[in-house]
Amino acid sequence: MHLRHITIPFINFLFLNKLWSKRLSNFLICFCFSIRFNSCCFNDFLNFQKDLTNVSYTMNLSPDQLQNLGTSSIDMAKDLSMSLDNTMDIYKIYANMNTTASEIQQTARPTAILSNLSGVDASTAADQVQGILQQFHMLEDGSTTAADASMHIVDVLDKVSGSVGIDYAKGIKIISDAVQASGQVAYDAGMSYEQLAAITAKVSERTREDGSSIGNALKTIITRTTKVGKMPQYADEVDNATLSNASASLHAIGVDVYNPDGSDRGIITVMSELKDKWDDLTDAQQAKIAFDVAATRLKASLCMKKFILE
Repeated sequence: MHLRHITIPFINFLFLNKLWSKRLSNFLICFCFSIRFNSCCFNDFLNFQKDLTNVSYTMNLSPDQLQNLGTSSIDMAKDLSMSLDNTMDIYKIYANMNTTASEIQQTARPTAILSNLSGVDASTAADQVQGILQQFHMLEDGSTTAADASMHIVDVLDKVSGSVGIDYAKGIKIISDAVQASGQVAYDAGMSYEQLAAITAKVSERTREDGSSIGNALKTIITRTTKVGKMPQYADEVDNATLSNASASLHAIGVDVYNPDGSDRGIITVMSELKDKWDDLTDAQQAKIAFDVAATRLKASLCMKKFILE
């Protein structure tokens, strides 16, 4: 009989009844040997015990907290048809991020679902979820829980990647990589995670560029056409002359980056207006705008064109 059919229910029982202890662990090891469990079963059991011990040391958990983590990891492994090793990998990753036991339990499941959907390993999935949470400051105002915000991230990746003509798993990676490169800039410019994910997917579908290239191209465009370019933290990204050229090129065709009072009009508004005018521009005008707004890089220029034309 496989480990799942014997060991998991038994360990679950031990946690629920608060019977777990070092002495009992040693007894179970001897017991496993005495009934000659196969090496895979025995190693899985040892790994689970070792992983819980490591999490406990990393986070300085109480016995009750460790019990809850242990039982929740087992339940998640069963519910999502994952191996216990993969489940504990996710728990260990979040434990090393200085999160609380409650936060681990809240964010582990969406991370596991993302790992299953996209085929990436647990570490990559955790990095994707945490990166988006942090770049878009989703937990700062307290309006949502880590569990709900993390699940929303996964839902958006699932929906957007499934709606465009890109390999599903590849699409999730492209969107995640693009957000990693441009998420903070997009947030500072007033864009939402959902908007950035949708734009990235569309650009990728048309250009077939990788997520990092798309993200960096969008970062350039956003920096040059929004208030972000004037923020001190982006001083190394763009100088005043470049900002003036981008603004002047757009103003020349009737698209303003700023309102009369100096406030930012927003990247979506600016690009929507540019889209409406694009087909009426001469080749020279299009080339100048692409150069001033999207830089000299071909990928950035192409990204901008796909951004406004779709």
